Amino acid sequence: MDREVGAIRLSAYANGFFGVLGIGFGLWLDSNAILLDGVFNAISLGMSLISIQVARMLKRPGDDLFPFGYAALEPTVNTTKAVMVVAVSIYALVGSIGTILDGGRTLQAGWAVVYAVIAVTGCFLVSAIQHRVAKETHSPLVAVDAKNWLINGAISSAVGLAFGLSIFMRGTALDGLVPYVDSLLVVLVVLISIKTPVSMALDGVADLLSVRPPPEELEALQSRFAEKAEDDFASFRLRVNRLGRTHIVVADVEVDPDLSVTQVDALRSGMQEHMEAAFPQISMAMMFHPAAAKTPRD
Repeated sequence: MDREVGAIRLSAYANGFFGVLGIGFGLWLDSNAILLDGVFNAISLGMSLISIQVARMLKRPGDDLFPFGYAALEPTVNTTKAVMVVAVSIYALVGSIGTILDGGRTLQAGWAVVYAVIAVTGCFLVSAIQHRVAKETHSPLVAVDAKNWLINGAISSAVGLAFGLSIFMRGTALDGLVPYVDSLLVVLVVLISIKTPVSMALDGVADLLSVRPPPEELEALQSRFAEKAEDDFASFRLRVNRLGRTHIVVADVEVDPDLSVTQVDALRSGMQEHMEAAFPQISMAMMFHPAAAKTPRD
């Protein structure tokens, strides 16, 4: 089985399990924090199923409908997933603020801690597996999954810690705060974690709008090109954008005007192989221009 597809399929199974677990515990215990965790997993389940198909389509060549291939589907899926998480987070935030203003709610904190222990163990385990596969396959789809599982694990850890503390708060001077723990926890989790899906959404939109990639990626591409260009070309200029895992490069290069078509094509092939060795998903076009003749010095 393709490792990327296998990793996304594992994520889908885990999302389904923790989605049912979270929504079930959330409704049973009347906990918005646990319910939010379950809804996040339910959203991720739907997007994981879509990602499996996208991962397969990315390996296909272009066709009549998508003449330049399917690379744009990857940032589209990641952006959609991030936007949905942001929307649910804002909805939960507003709902929890309303609950706080209404006086809070009391729940069975002991069972909430049991849920948190199961969720934390599972989330961090899946995140570790996804991170390793993402590193080995260079898959943005799996990398996003790894980040999402890390966020889920952090949220579940906060849930367990907060509800654990609420048990010890009962009968103390802090007893009056116990009904607010669940809602305050949702507010805290949303405010801390929302930066990640917002960042993911902005990155996806930047890819779709053909904004240049991050400086470190651009520098790596230019350095790799320059390694070989120094011997083959009089000068060069790169225009680069990114679609998911695919870097799209248009290179304007100046060559000796006396070179034959065969020699120019050999330069193109050599550079293509040189770049693909470091960037397997690169899509590169080269535009050749005759180098200006140098004016002899007196």
